[in-house]
Amino acid sequence: MKTIHINELQTILENAEDYKKELSKYVDVIYTENGFDYLPKKNVTIIANDGSELYQDSEKLLVKDRRGFVVNPKQEWSAGFNNILIPMSLNFGAIFNPLADLVIDFERGRRIRKFFNKKQSGQYDKIVISVGDSWWQHPLNKDIIDILDDKHENLAIYCIARAGQELREIIEKKEYVSPLKTEKASIFLLSAGGNDILEDVSVFTYNYDPKKTAKEHLNKEYYEKLKQLEHWYKEIFTNINLYNKHITRIIIHSYDYPIPVKSGDGRGGHWIAKNLSKNRNIKDHELQKAIAVEVINDIHSILLKVSQLPEFSAKITLMDFRGKLKKVSNWYDEIHPNKASNIVFADMIFNAM
Repeated sequence: MKTIHINELQTILENAEDYKKELSKYVDVIYTENGFDYLPKKNVTIIANDGSELYQDSEKLLVKDRRGFVVNPKQEWSAGFNNILIPMSLNFGAIFNPLADLVIDFERGRRIRKFFNKKQSGQYDKIVISVGDSWWQHPLNKDIIDILDDKHENLAIYCIARAGQELREIIEKKEYVSPLKTEKASIFLLSAGGNDILEDVSVFTYNYDPKKTAKEHLNKEYYEKLKQLEHWYKEIFTNINLYNKHITRIIIHSYDYPIPVKSGDGRGGHWIAKNLSKNRNIKDHELQKAIAVEVINDIHSILLKVSQLPEFSAKITLMDFRGKLKKVSNWYDEIHPNKASNIVFADMIFNAM
């Protein structure tokens, strides 16, 4: 059993040529019902800053406090908001998993350091601010921002995307306001809104009814969420106009139609198929797929409506990604394109700049 301090792990990642490859020696990234989670590999114990020991037992995180007591023995745990692990049976309170923040914040920090190094060197033509979700920052896959950054040295990309981030969180945190004020960016990239619904689409559907269409399965909470999304998109675009006069192009995108996971198709992810089946008894794959299509079309309609408002229309370019990825092999997991598909989307975005 290898034991390593979490700060030593961070140093190793900082000095690695390929940090994702190095990370894989110490950490497993797994799918949970709430997205991604991070566990020490089965032969590794990681010591956190408070002296607690983090280790894996059958794809569950176990935490031993500094006195040597296991504080979450054998009960089921569920990753809640902000990667807090919440016990589903015994009530021990919330256990914080520091590995999740280490991995995601390391990637964000690495990208921001690269941006400022490039800015200082002067070896760039355009400054780009990138804000959003796991289509911009995926912990396992080569994402769209990775590809833009690798292929186009003339771009200096200030990326503060975060895997799993909802549009709601972007609005609450307002992290994007700071670079709007300090950087003379000409491009703003936004990928957001999908997680607010698709993270658990069963929240926004009725129980299975064979007499109902896919659209009729969507409940009143769903339509309230769509109204919220429209309001939040407007808020972000208004703030771009307010805080930065240099941006000439705001590039947004619709998501493609996800293909719910079927047993044996080789993909991970529990956002659509598993939640609809488990929570709403919607087990028919075609109905699951049709519900996802309705969601993606409605998000696209909102983006199109907002992008055509007079105060934004001169700046906003809406990329329509719908219908591009028609095969399971085009997808990395249930809701994320694979590397080859992301190259196609990255090229589309670059051409729109």
